[in-house]
Amino acid sequence: MAQDRPEKEQQILVSTQGQTAAADFGAVVTTPAWKSKPSWAVIAGNERAIPPQLEKDEVATMRATSIPAQSNHLVMMSHPREVAEMIEQAAAKAN
Repeated sequence: MAQDRPEKEQQILVSTQGQTAAADFGAVVTTPAWKSKPSWAVIAGNERAIPPQLEKDEVATMRATSIPAQSNHLVMMSHPREVAEMIEQAAAKAN
C-alpha cells in the first residue's frame, strides 16, 4: 500500500495499522452521500489496493471532481501538497 515510501516508513505503517472492525463489513448504507453532495477524489495511478480503473469508474459514477496522482494507496503521504490543494478547493466551493 505504500510501495513508493521509504522502507522505514513502510515498516512503521505496517506495524501501526489497526484492524478493521468486523461490523464494518455488514454496515448498510441507505443513501450514499455522493448522490446528494459534491464529491472530490484523487485517483492513485500506482495503486495496488484498488485498481486505478475502478477508481476512475467510481469517480465517473459520482461525477466527482478528481485529480490524478502517480501514487500508492496512501496518496496523502506521497502527494500531500496536491491533496491539500484539492481539500482547499472543495472547502472553498462548500462556502
